[in-house]
Amino acid sequence: MTINNSENLEITTGTTPLVAQIDANGTQPPPGTILVMDHNHPLYLHSTDVSGISLISLQLSGAKNYCLWRKYMRIALLGRNKLGFVDGSWKKENFREEFRYQWERCNSIVQSWIMNTVFSNLLAGMMYTDSA
Repeated sequence: MTINNSENLEITTGTTPLVAQIDANGTQPPPGTILVMDHNHPLYLHSTDVSGISLISLQLSGAKNYCLWRKYMRIALLGRNKLGFVDGSWKKENFREEFRYQWERCNSIVQSWIMNTVFSNLLAGMMYTDSA
């Protein structure tokens, strides 16, 4: 039996455990449900969202190329649905307690993407930031 409600929460029952898809609205599933995050949710991490990659080929070297670097980085983060970690719209406290660890994971990945596109002489100023 499959139940689809208006909040895009899909619950499947039968011989398999309950599976609920977490949508961007953060709909609360029944207890004991296996959670599957919707790919449009800001905390969703795709298997290619790893820390060792550079999202853009341009490296920030200082004030002279900051505007261009910023534009490229914003486009890349928007394409990965992670711009909210940088512009402040997806703060940790905006998410329920059970998503805080996932927020930390996403934030760390975004921080690493940014650090991977910055020249090493500028990294010292970024090392002690808590959020992207």
